[in-house]
Amino acid sequence: MTISSDIIITAIASLSSAIIGGIIAFTGSWIATKKQINAKNKDNKEIETRFIRSIFIEIESVYSRYQELSHIIQNKYDFLDYSIYVNEDYFPVYHNNIGYLGLIENDELRNNIISFYTQAKGLIDTLRTNTKLLDDLKNSTSHLQKQNIVLALRQYLSAIKDDDIKTTQIYNKIQKVKKHFY
Repeated sequence: MTISSDIIITAIASLSSAIIGGIIAFTGSWIATKKQINAKNKDNKEIETRFIRSIFIEIESVYSRYQELSHIIQNKYDFLDYSIYVNEDYFPVYHNNIGYLGLIENDELRNNIISFYTQAKGLIDTLRTNTKLLDDLKNSTSHLQKQNIVLALRQYLSAIKDDDIKTTQIYNKIQKVKKHFY
């Protein structure tokens, strides 16, 4: 049994067409996938940049508002005799977009942003405790209790000053990296 040359030519043509068609389909699919990946990377980079800029604005806003208090804190030597009631969420950008932190490619910047917010929240908690101690001092009737509260307030001033310095140091680190995003 011999195979005719027509059948061989048809088989070769069909096989060649299938291979060429497969190569074309694969190339088209690969190009489309590559374009999707590039578009996704571009979108992620854009989201990262917008998120970082929003965080910078929020940090700048919070820090500039805090500067007046920072000056008062660093010039106190006995205890902080200011009642500071913090009931608002001063970090809405951070809280509402925390899922985007992972998009920040710069490890140092991501760490400094997280450190700044953690430090600022700790400072707020310390100020709240200081305010509660001041309220307790005002409402205290016992001389011994007042002495104990004043002692605690003096100790808190040291913690507040330390938190203030650390917050400023982290803020300054963020400012150094910030210029790369504008």
